[in-house]
Amino acid sequence: MFTTNKSAVVTMLAALGCLSTSAEASTDISAMIFNGTDTSAEEWPSIASIYYDASDYGGDQESYCTGTILDEQHVLTAAHCLYDGDEVFEPYLIYTSVVPQMNDESDAVNGLVTPIRASEFYAHPDFVDSAISEAVPWPNDIAIIKLETPMNVDSNAYTVQGLSSQASSYRQTDEEFVAVGYGITETGSYGELLQTTLNYQTQANCSLGAGDSQICTTGDYNFSTDVRNSTCNGDSGGPLFWYDGSQYVQIGVTSYGWTGCSNEFNTDTAVFTEVADYSAWVSSVLSGNETPVYTVTDQERYDYVYGSDSTSSTSSSDSGGTVSLNWLLLMALVAASVRFRRRSIV
Repeated sequence: MFTTNKSAVVTMLAALGCLSTSAEASTDISAMIFNGTDTSAEEWPSIASIYYDASDYGGDQESYCTGTILDEQHVLTAAHCLYDGDEVFEPYLIYTSVVPQMNDESDAVNGLVTPIRASEFYAHPDFVDSAISEAVPWPNDIAIIKLETPMNVDSNAYTVQGLSSQASSYRQTDEEFVAVGYGITETGSYGELLQTTLNYQTQANCSLGAGDSQICTTGDYNFSTDVRNSTCNGDSGGPLFWYDGSQYVQIGVTSYGWTGCSNEFNTDTAVFTEVADYSAWVSSVLSGNETPVYTVTDQERYDYVYGSDSTSSTSSSDSGGTVSLNWLLLMALVAASVRFRRRSIV
């Protein structure tokens, strides 16, 4: 999705970040699950799909990022899922819904689970799109989506956030984690919930480059697939879980990795935003004390398609308004963009 200013091509797991001094300038970075195994929302009940859904307006629908359920009306994800360059990407966000506990995209298409429209989008105020920055890759890459209506989920499904006091325990060489998401696989398929195991890599030894509030990981090599375990396009914003001895807690949000989701010369495969460092900000959003970077209502969504006066009339709409030719062309371009993003960012 983005290209760094240090001649490194970076594609974020729904997007991704600029190289730090610890990463080589010729390195290709991106983000997206490779070597994943089938899993389910029953096993990871906090999982949710960040879902582009313009089907009510004649457009496309599909998952483009992953998230986790914070409470009945808020979902945690990556800030880069909301942006195109240094601006929020309105053509995505205006049609964004969240599909809680989706096992694969057919669940939503066949009505087994119901997409819920997003109404407010919050990105951390210090988030930097590394495509236009000289900072460490995608710093503060964390966001929250508020929904128009509550999800019908049990409170036991809410993700358990890792604590700062636990960091010294999970920041141990080769400590094992589980990444979960709907992203692209090594075969090119996507939209199915998968998981893969990753291991901790120290910040000093992270060839991808990572800051103090990021977690770098390595992935085992699979001789059958010829790639290492990794997140990939569409996994962006998804969880990195660690077992604390009694339960799995979410310690990370999928942020970035190598372009193409693998690099034959490196064992490092992905970097995650460290959840514990943002607990105060998350609490502030949930308490209603933060300002969203973007808001949308059903009326604004309707006006975006038909115009506020609903007078443009090139093609008819069953909903009572009329759709312009420019709108139809825009929908085609956005649909293509969604598919492209899925393949090139996580």
